[in-house]
Amino acid sequence: MRSLIIVLVVVAFVGQLASISAAPASSLPSGSGEQHITDGEDICLTPGCVKAANEILKNMDNTVDPCDDFYRYSCGNWVDSQVIPEDKHWLSPFITVQEELDNKLRILIEREPQLNEPPIVEKMRNFYASCMDTDRLETSGNEPLLDVIRKLGGWPMLGESSGWTHESEESFNWLETLIKFRELGLETNVLFGVTVKMDLKNTRHYIIELDEVTLGMSSHGDPLQGINDPIVAAYYNLMVDSAVMLGANRLEAESQMMDALSFEILLANYTSSPESRSDLNSRYNKMKQSELSNIAPNIDWNKYLASVLVDNPLGPDDEVIVTNPDFFTEFDRLLVEVEPNAIANYMMWRVVLQTAHLLGKNWRERTTAYNALFTGQQQEAPRQEQCFTMLKTLLDPPLSALYAKNYFQLDSRQRAIEMVDYIKDELTTILKEVDWMDEETRRAAIEKADAIYTQVGYPDELLNDTIIEQFYSGLKLERTNYFNNVLHIQKLSFDKLLERLREPNIQYDWRNHPRAASVSAFYSPQDNSIEIPAGILQDVFFHRDRPNYLNFGAIGSIIGHELTHGFDNLGRQFDKEGNHRDWWGAETDSNFRERAQCFIEQYGNFTVPGTELKVNGVNTLGENIADNGGLKEAFRAYKRWVSRHGVEPKLPGLKLNQEQLFFVSTANVWCTKMRPEMQQLLVAIDEHSPSQLRVTGPMSNLKEFSETFNCPAGTPMNPTSKCSLW
Repeated sequence: MRSLIIVLVVVAFVGQLASISAAPASSLPSGSGEQHITDGEDICLTPGCVKAANEILKNMDNTVDPCDDFYRYSCGNWVDSQVIPEDKHWLSPFITVQEELDNKLRILIEREPQLNEPPIVEKMRNFYASCMDTDRLETSGNEPLLDVIRKLGGWPMLGESSGWTHESEESFNWLETLIKFRELGLETNVLFGVTVKMDLKNTRHYIIELDEVTLGMSSHGDPLQGINDPIVAAYYNLMVDSAVMLGANRLEAESQMMDALSFEILLANYTSSPESRSDLNSRYNKMKQSELSNIAPNIDWNKYLASVLVDNPLGPDDEVIVTNPDFFTEFDRLLVEVEPNAIANYMMWRVVLQTAHLLGKNWRERTTAYNALFTGQQQEAPRQEQCFTMLKTLLDPPLSALYAKNYFQLDSRQRAIEMVDYIKDELTTILKEVDWMDEETRRAAIEKADAIYTQVGYPDELLNDTIIEQFYSGLKLERTNYFNNVLHIQKLSFDKLLERLREPNIQYDWRNHPRAASVSAFYSPQDNSIEIPAGILQDVFFHRDRPNYLNFGAIGSIIGHELTHGFDNLGRQFDKEGNHRDWWGAETDSNFRERAQCFIEQYGNFTVPGTELKVNGVNTLGENIADNGGLKEAFRAYKRWVSRHGVEPKLPGLKLNQEQLFFVSTANVWCTKMRPEMQQLLVAIDEHSPSQLRVTGPMSNLKEFSETFNCPAGTPMNPTSKCSLW
């Protein structure tokens, strides 16, 4: 019956398409790796082709000339037909597919326990149930948060009811308090950050990294203006309201929270700009633990690091990385100059900020109102979505294992790997062809490209229940204590990270790449690897029953994007083994910078359609290089595929050839509708260009695009001045 229904749907759809050729239909075998060779005029009438054609037709705005605005041509009707729900800040295929994937996994979490399920699944159910128990959250009120504040020694703002006494004012020690943050599972980067990372210049080893503070206020605001900046003012109001909700007097809260805000603004003065944070050489300051007192003598480094590394204490000659020594010098000075009460108030405020969303509805409504200033989202998401998002955020590896076991099709993995091979070959060919590289640098670049490790789907360790159970063996999660469950997971995760310090780094370690249930893709410069999760190998991005021109255009461009990251302004600073070193000849380095500057200026002159916002060409440089290179590699890879397998049939109802459909497929993955507030925020802080420009920018730079659509020189999609690097 099901097959009959499919046939009837196909026939009904085809009957409505006036422009279908009378040529005979030809099917696309799924999974065999072989394709039917045609003269290029056949029409594919398989369910996969019909569905793809229908989606493309619904998205397109045929009233727009593709040579004027290819984004509107490919996505115009989609954008115009979308209505963003009140509980969302944007819509896109990435969002839609991720939600569908999450719903499938949520069903597995909500169902009754199954025979032979590993224990971690029950722990995930307990966590999810504790989050969904909103009655208990309301009954508990502020007590979970107040209990943590009391354990930390109290909050000056709240006085004795929180455990803060007159003696506390004399005995308060910010370092002791920060140590307790770590013990309780709270985020500790409220004053400065400490973590364990691969050594940039020797990826075989892990090393301690000390980083500047992560601010509580949005980077969208200008802290130097204080509360004259509307974003900073909204942040201050949130601080005051939160203190009052916990029992503080409003007038007293306004005064003391202003002192706390002033302290955070002082910290902000000494943090790095986004541009300087991309300068890896300036952030690689290696020194012995005993030398830390030279930059910050008022900090007891031995005590603090011993508390962090309980089982792996550092010796005086052990080395650490300090990303911003000037920050620590200024922070050290502030410790002497700023009143302890202001520091204590600030630290307790940061506890509230990171945990308020774990409390009752009144807290969630207040934080939603604050976040709406940046996102435009006026309502909180449905509770089940919130709880599943938290589950995915904190327990992604076992959740990804559940997805891999229940939903991922292995033949999709193999076909995607074949696509990666085609695209990587084109990257190598481009490296051989460019005329601005010296031969020694070219050889090193080709060796690096050849060495890129590809993980498609998921690491095999995710399917090994023993490995997953060992990783989470010490974790206890209760169905009745959501607040503590979150802190327990955060503490375990940080403990596991710190354990790596004395371990040799295992290249392509599964713990670094566990994201099977993610609709995204990644490049790791220190692994020199790309990761194409199982979650993105579906729907508009990839499907085994679609023609390959659609797959190469969609997931192929994304694969090319990730591969090109190895040779963008950041990735090029790492060699084939993932070590940060300069392997570029001087003249070739200069040539790269000249071509990169073209992208900086080009994108810096782009205005986000429908706004007066300008793109930051410096901050988005790496992603723009990857977008442009990825599109070129994928298109050339598809052409190479056709030369070996033959031309595929066209889609029904579309007067577009296969190469034109390749570009439409690329554009369709970036169809996006976004609230103006969110667009403004992302333009200010995101390292990616807006979705529209991720289509029109790379395609207007690619001569093959203008040739495919016969765009006259000088039209918006075929400008006379183009940028090209790879």
